[in-house]
Amino acid sequence: MCDNENNELEECMNDKDKWYGDAQTYWDKVEPSVQGMLQGYAKISDKDCNGSQEFIKHLKKENILKTNCHRALDCGAGIGRVSKHFLLKVFDVVDLLEQCTEFTNNIHKYMKDEKLSSRIEKIYNEGMQTFHPCPGHYDVIWIQWVIGHLTNDDCVAFLQRCKQGLKKGGCICIKDNVASTHENVIDKEDSSVTRSLDSFQTIFEKAGMKIEESQVQKGFPKDLFPVRIFALT
Repeated sequence: MCDNENNELEECMNDKDKWYGDAQTYWDKVEPSVQGMLQGYAKISDKDCNGSQEFIKHLKKENILKTNCHRALDCGAGIGRVSKHFLLKVFDVVDLLEQCTEFTNNIHKYMKDEKLSSRIEKIYNEGMQTFHPCPGHYDVIWIQWVIGHLTNDDCVAFLQRCKQGLKKGGCICIKDNVASTHENVIDKEDSSVTRSLDSFQTIFEKAGMKIEESQVQKGFPKDLFPVRIFALT
């Protein structure tokens, strides 16, 4: 990333009120639907969730995830797409973290199933930058297509808090776009950054996290950023 781009990103992130406020304004205008959650790419939802489910199976098989799949936290949960079509197929119960009330107000409606809804224990209307998970509470903390909204220092701090929120033998999973070069890509419209692999690794190291497994999601349209899943302990 060139110096001008670096300076621009740092300047944007330094004004946290604007950085997070612009993101909130953007998502408050998004339709509470799968099409809205995936910004026009609803067609990838099944492939996405199937890939995530296979990733958890792999973590269990390789003894990376050493706990029972009892409770997960869905970060940036939106209307609950990931929970409904993936996490609730693998875990007994799920908590959802989502700051947009228009989305969380539609979660139980989107589930369309009382049995599924009953397995949602808590819904937190809060941003990741201020959220503190209960210590030793989760087998997996799943963070998908949302970590780019955190500033670098808040990202490190959030992952450190998530470490405390894991049960012994649990792991943090991050599934997100990864810039295909060494340059980060800033999106001023929704106030987010698509980080390079190097940037992700730097943040994980600062947070004291180790990458236990990393896989690229297969089968997505070529016009999208590559999507990678990290398992961190």
